[in-house]
Amino acid sequence: MKGKLSPAKQYAEFENISIGNIVIRFGPAGLWVYARAYARAAAALPAPEKPFEPVRYYLACHSIELSLKAYLTIHGATMLDLSESAYGHKLEAILIASDAKQLQTLVPLTDEHRVEIVNASDYYAGK
Repeated sequence: MKGKLSPAKQYAEFENISIGNIVIRFGPAGLWVYARAYARAAAALPAPEKPFEPVRYYLACHSIELSLKAYLTIHGATMLDLSESAYGHKLEAILIASDAKQLQTLVPLTDEHRVEIVNASDYYAGK
């Protein structure tokens, strides 16, 4: 046994969901469902009243994180792998790992998208 996991990483140990006799991997479907919910929440917020209102950005970044992690789980990453310090909430690292798994063949991100994700990475990782 590796030692005690943090409370957040305890949930990462669950790779499968069982409903009746059906067992599915949580990662791809579960992360995608959550990613969509965060994206919808960000889009549903009213227009900002101040120059900087961080909630919308946080929700958008969390959606990006979960979407990229869903992609990585399709390519074999485990939930525990994705919760570890190599990835954690580091958008740039998660994007690089996704690119290594040919993300561009499925999601044609522009250079501008990539720059914005990288720019958001430090802010979001320190949330």
